Amino acid sequence: MKCLLCDKINDDFFELQELFSLKPLRESSICQDCENQFLPISPICCCGQCGRSLQKPERYCGDCIRRNKIENFVVVNRSLYKYNSAMKNFMKRYKFLGDFRLRKVFLKKFQTYIKNKIDHEIIVPIPVSNETYKSRGFNQVTGLIQDLNYQNVLRIKHDFKKSQSEKNRNQRIQTSQPFIIEDQFQQAINGKKVLLIDDVYTTGTTIYHAARVLKAAGVLKVASITLAR
Repeated sequence: MKCLLCDKINDDFFELQELFSLKPLRESSICQDCENQFLPISPICCCGQCGRSLQKPERYCGDCIRRNKIENFVVVNRSLYKYNSAMKNFMKRYKFLGDFRLRKVFLKKFQTYIKNKIDHEIIVPIPVSNETYKSRGFNQVTGLIQDLNYQNVLRIKHDFKKSQSEKNRNQRIQTSQPFIIEDQFQQAINGKKVLLIDDVYTTGTTIYHAARVLKAAGVLKVASITLAR
């Protein structure tokens, strides 16, 4: 097997004793060297609200303290990995260069993390615009949760053009509401607990825009999980 990230042929994918055990073989699509470059976020040393990795256990990070002064609700987010240089390079290849194979790098771990982490009734992925889908050929978020039961409740408004990746931090924070709810879900989500899924939590603007639309439609509770923070 070849590592999907470095293309190296190696024998790191399973250990010899696994061949002689009765347990299913451990599957991995990347080598150990590449896997070690991705840093998991400690569940202890992270912001209790947005999930950002912190040096020591604290209730909230500075960003969430500031956000809570202007928001009338809280979205608890949890993320699996830190957004370090390895993750940035992965996102470049997966999202912007459109290498759909790379979804396999985190597919099983991310789906398991989602299943075990936050109580929910409906999983809702963050959508991409029609223009992005046509040029890339896939939604990078649904690619990461392809085996889960999710609902495409949200879509991006037709007149919303510029993607978040093209904006700086201040522009992201000031972004106008990009989402609307698909008509067929207006009644189905009322009174439900929704779990939003996205690839990267940067400023939280995308998650909170989605949460506002959902809560306005009668959703009881909104939480979120992202691959990276």
